[in-house]
This record gives sequence, structure tokens and C-alpha cells, in this order.
Amino acid sequence: MQTNVRVVSRAVAGVVGVITLGCGGLSTSPNSLPPDALGSGLYCAASTGVGPVRLENGKWSREDTAGKQTVTLADPKGQGDLDGDGDEDAAVVLVSSGGGSGTFYELAVVINDQGRPVHTSSVPLGDRVKVESLGLESARIRVKMVVHDEDDAACCPTLPVDRFYRLQDGALIEATPSASR
Repeated sequence: MQTNVRVVSRAVAGVVGVITLGCGGLSTSPNSLPPDALGSGLYCAASTGVGPVRLENGKWSREDTAGKQTVTLADPKGQGDLDGDGDEDAAVVLVSSGGGSGTFYELAVVINDQGRPVHTSSVPLGDRVKVESLGLESARIRVKMVVHDEDDAACCPTLPVDRFYRLQDGALIEATPSASR
């Protein structure tokens, strides 16, 4: 299986940027991506720098001297056409840990590339946030979640937010609620 990794942009000073990745996937029919293909896909977890890793039943882990690293495909997931080609793509949430106390959430887009699910882009959602729902609306991804307010402890976010994302030139970017493709 071929793996291509292409960095579109990376923020510095400790902030994880948007990373566009091409991680090969499993064969499916050209117009749909079965949910089980997402749980056994190849992903690059941008939040912890782990990847590419192949999930097995939605999970991957490795233990070494630095601790236990994990990547998990979480619920919710959303499916629909994100790149305008008429095929069903997917938006998923990856949860990863690099062995420390952080639990990092990121939104990942899986494009249907002629029947193969390919993880193409990710954007960090935050450390120890609570993702409540994920939906696709007019080629945009809507993520309802609870993030940390300025006085919240790391364990306990309290600020509800709706964030919208869309694909632009293969990169996942934040969009306004009323933005169109």
C-alpha cells in the first residue's frame, strides 16, 4: 500500500497547524465509504505527531520508553460529499495521546478516492474537549463541542461552541456558519 505524506502548513511555537496527508486506505465501492472502512483506515494523528498508523477496530496503540501512545476513532462520524465529486466522503474525530496527561481531539477528513478512503486533512479541536455532535451541512462540517473557558480546569471544559470547517484546495479550514463552498 502506498503512503504519501504532504505537509500543507504547520504552525510553530507549540501550536499544531493544519496538516494535509494522504494515507492510503481500503477498497470500497466508488460512491460510498462503509463505516467499517473508517475503523481500519490509515491515519496520521497531527495532534501528537503519531502516524501514519493503521487502526484496527478503530484503535491503535504503541508502548515505548516515552509511555503509551494511542489513536482512537471516536464517535460521532459524519458522511457526505465534502469535495464535490459526488462520492460519499467522511468526517471523523480522532482522539490521541502521546503518553502524557493530554487527550487531544482532532477533526479528520477521509476522502473517497475512487473507492479508497484516504485521510487527507486534519485540524486540532483541542485538549480534553467534549465533542457532542458532528454533522455535514452543504459540504461543510459542523462540530458541536464543549471547550475550555478561561477559568476552566483542564479536566472540565464548560463553554459550548459550534465550529464549522470546509475543504479548500485539499486543506481543512475553519469556515463561518453561513459560508458556502
